[in-house]
Amino acid sequence: LEDVPMTVTVLNQDTLKNAGVTSVQDLQNVTSGFSLGRAGSTPQPAIRGITTIINGSYENNVAVYIDGLYVSTPQALTIDLPNIDNVQILKGPQGTLYGRNATGGAILVETKNPTDEWEGNVEATYGRFDDRRVGGYVSGPIAEGFGIAVSAYTRRRDGYHRLMSRNPADYPSNPYDGKAYPLVQDMMRAKLNFEFSPTFDVTIGYGYTHTDDNGLMVNFAAIENTVATYANALPGTFSLPKKIGEGAPSLDPGTEVWVHDFFGKINLDMGWGQLRSTTGYTKLKQTTKYDFDGSYTELQFNDGGFNDLTFQQLVDLNIDFGGGSSLMLGGQYFNIKTKDGPLDFGYSGAPAGAAGGNGSVLSYDVAGEQPVGA
Repeated sequence: LEDVPMTVTVLNQDTLKNAGVTSVQDLQNVTSGFSLGRAGSTPQPAIRGITTIINGSYENNVAVYIDGLYVSTPQALTIDLPNIDNVQILKGPQGTLYGRNATGGAILVETKNPTDEWEGNVEATYGRFDDRRVGGYVSGPIAEGFGIAVSAYTRRRDGYHRLMSRNPADYPSNPYDGKAYPLVQDMMRAKLNFEFSPTFDVTIGYGYTHTDDNGLMVNFAAIENTVATYANALPGTFSLPKKIGEGAPSLDPGTEVWVHDFFGKINLDMGWGQLRSTTGYTKLKQTTKYDFDGSYTELQFNDGGFNDLTFQQLVDLNIDFGGGSSLMLGGQYFNIKTKDGPLDFGYSGAPAGAAGGNGSVLSYDVAGEQPVGA
C-alpha cells in the first residue's frame, strides 16, 4: 500500500469488529471522504463528493465488488454482511482495474473463505420500532483440501410511520392502526473451496439477497388534507394524513428486490506468474410500487418491475520479472440483459365528475372505493 499511488482505506476483520462495522452503510463511520446517502429507497454512495443524481434503481458511479464480482444493484449496499473478512475503499477514479462505473472510486468487499479449522459466530440485536436482526456464519473443513463457509442474515423492522386506520368509526379517538412501511432484509451466502495443490485452488459459491423497503420513498412530508377532489371523499375522516410520520398507502408501495448470485474463482500459481479467474452469473428481479398521493384514495399510483440477467468474467495475470519489474494483464467482460417484468401499470386521475378530473381511462365513485375495515 505504501507503493500504490492512490488513496486506499483498508479495514481488516479486527478493525471492522472493533468499530461495529457490519455493512457497507457503516463504512462511512470509519472512512473519511466516503458517504452513503439515499434517494428514497435507493442507496447513492459518494467518494470525495462524486456520486450520481439519478433517483432510481440504477447503477452508481462508485463501483462495488463483493468477492471480486461487480454488484450492479444499489439495494445490495443496504444489507448487513455478517461474514466480512476485509474491505478496501479505493478513492478517486479506478478505470484501470475497476472500469465499470468507477468514476468516484471502488469499494471491494471480501467475505470469509472456508477455514482450516471450524469456527463460527452468531449475533442478534433488538432495537426501536421492533427492529430484529439475526446473523452469523460457520466455516471449516469437510475433508482434506475441501472446505465450506456459510453465512446468513435476516432483519425485520416496523416502519417509522403510523398507519392511518381504514375505519372512519375510529376517528377521532383512535386514528391509527399499527405501523406503516416496514422493512424486510434477507441474505444467505455459501462458498465451497477445493484446494487441489498448494498452487491451485477453486472456489464456487451461491448468494441470495432479498430486500423490501415497503415504501421508504413514498412519504417525504405532511400533506394538508384540504384537496376537495379526493381529500373530502368522507369529510373530516382519513383520506390523507395531516402530520409528518403518518401513512395511508392504498397499495403495498416500495421497492422489492430478489437476487441470486452464482460465482466461481480459480487461482493458479505458475511460478513465473499468477492467474486469477472470476466468473459470475446473477439473476435479479425487481418490483417497484409508488403511491404518489399517499392516501387511501386510488388516485395516483404505479406498479411495475423488471428482470436482469447478468454474466461477467474477469481474468488477471500477474507476471513477476524480478528486479522490481512486474506486469499485470487482464480483462473484464460484462453482459446484462434487462427483460420485462410484471406488467407496468400506472393511473393518475380524479373521481368521476369531480373538479380537476382529467378524463383518465378509469372512473369510479371515490366514497365507494374507500377501503373500510371491520
